[in-house]
Amino acid sequence: ALSLLLLVGVGACAPFAGPEDSFVEHASLVQLVSKPTAYHGNRVAVSGYARIQFENDVLCPQRETASSKDCIWLNYDDGPYVSETDMARYEGAEERWRLYDGKRIRVVGTFDARDTGHLGSTSGGIHHITDVSAL
Repeated sequence: ALSLLLLVGVGACAPFAGPEDSFVEHASLVQLVSKPTAYHGNRVAVSGYARIQFENDVLCPQRETASSKDCIWLNYDDGPYVSETDMARYEGAEERWRLYDGKRIRVVGTFDARDTGHLGSTSGGIHHITDVSAL
């Protein structure tokens, strides 16, 4: 879930790094995609090109990627999605993340090998994102 601190950090285009980020494993997208179960549940720092589009919020190794299976899902808002307030929070997060569309970024979050994005299009996902920065 995006915490209030992350929402403020992303809104200001400044990264938020919590004390838990001292236990982050640096991984490449190739590593995450080729061995997703090896990183499942781990806090990771990974960089790539963001694509923030309708039902296609992903981090890819290149701007133009032949297959979405080479990418990981960016779950920048973990919910809940019950009330109008929840949807407003999600829409605000989506608007802030659109600033990163097409840009090379670094994110820190928890890797989930089972979170394969919209219609299972990716090879894993990252959630509980605590840090995002443009490179």
